[in-house]
Amino acid sequence: MIVCKFGGSSVADAVQISKTQAIVKANPDRRIVVVSAPGKRDKEDDKITDLLYKCHNLASNDKDITAVWDKIRNRYLQIATVLDITSDLKEELISIKAHMMDKCSPDYAASRGEYLNAKLISLYFGFEFLDSAKVIRIGEHGEILPETYDLIKANVDPSKKYVVPGFYGLGPDGNIKTFSRGGSDITGSIYAKALNADIYENWTDVSGTYTCDPRITANARQVPEITYKEMREMAYLGANVFHEEAIAPARQANITINIKNTNAPDEAGTFINSQRDSSKDPVVGLAGKRRFRRITIEKYKLEDMHDLHLQLKKELGALGLIISFELKGIDTLNFYVKDEHMIDWDDLTSRLKANLGIEKVSYASGIAIIGIIGEGLTSSFKPLFKILAALTEAGIDIDNLNYGGSPISAVMAIADSSYEKAMDIIASVIA
Repeated sequence: MIVCKFGGSSVADAVQISKTQAIVKANPDRRIVVVSAPGKRDKEDDKITDLLYKCHNLASNDKDITAVWDKIRNRYLQIATVLDITSDLKEELISIKAHMMDKCSPDYAASRGEYLNAKLISLYFGFEFLDSAKVIRIGEHGEILPETYDLIKANVDPSKKYVVPGFYGLGPDGNIKTFSRGGSDITGSIYAKALNADIYENWTDVSGTYTCDPRITANARQVPEITYKEMREMAYLGANVFHEEAIAPARQANITINIKNTNAPDEAGTFINSQRDSSKDPVVGLAGKRRFRRITIEKYKLEDMHDLHLQLKKELGALGLIISFELKGIDTLNFYVKDEHMIDWDDLTSRLKANLGIEKVSYASGIAIIGIIGEGLTSSFKPLFKILAALTEAGIDIDNLNYGGSPISAVMAIADSSYEKAMDIIASVIA
């Protein structure tokens, strides 16, 4: 069995939906189809989910929703007309609008994008419609509750095919609850685990994962295979890839994920597995984040550095400063935090010295962080050596380097002004 999920760009209009039908029917093993709400048809277009949130906000403040609601309504009716779908869609739209006017929850409002699209697509495909509210249970903190998997098994007939809406389920109070991030990706992963799928296909508008953002450098290349761990590291370090929440259910069941392109279905895409042979491709990607500040703390009483580290994290956290990267020496601590907060740094210095007995506090701003990720880093220093040599030759200085904090990644800090140049150089080395 194959579980396949189609993102917003893959189901944005009738043309795209017809492409998804061809893909699904090309392989009879594609039995569960998870769909998002219609995404943007072009750069100037609106995502249906954004319009639904906007509509909810207007209704909650007793403002007229007509103009925004008409955009939503007309989008679905247009899809239905072009695909020649006859249904009670108008009645569904009237009901949803009534709930909007009655000040429904934001989760209910946002979820209707996937709900309506799944209903339309199930009719177009001739598949069963299975409402995610019937089977997916979400805990108070957004976690997937265990009974979800039993409910899916109980409600899926192996002899039938289904279209299901992504992004939502029911919360502890019995009302619609949405996932916080990558909702439809999580839904697909849940179904794959529950039904022990052979593969989970995730269809989008790119042919898999790239070594880095193609918008930054032309040296970015497609990655044929990557591990769950590598994907997680790339997401943590800022790459626009699957987040851990989306991967987790499939990873727990050791199910292969295949990222594919709806507009180029014959391309292999990227496979995500628990293991891979890293001898030919030791480094699979790099990711970065910009606009950081380094906070350097010095204290010369070695016996209490551990306690000081914990106290410092609490002090910085109280100001909303989240530590993204840190390096610890014998008597020195370096913290890298996003430099986007209105902080009185002189006042922070005085407080840290007075409250924690710190000898010296210094700062450096205008820093970027780049992570180099690959299972091959666990067995050989050569890939990193080549990268460091290329950066040195280009005159790019490294503020700090953490190699070994994670066995499959090396993280470096450089001047923010050198970020794009450094990314281009590293991408060319690992190409």
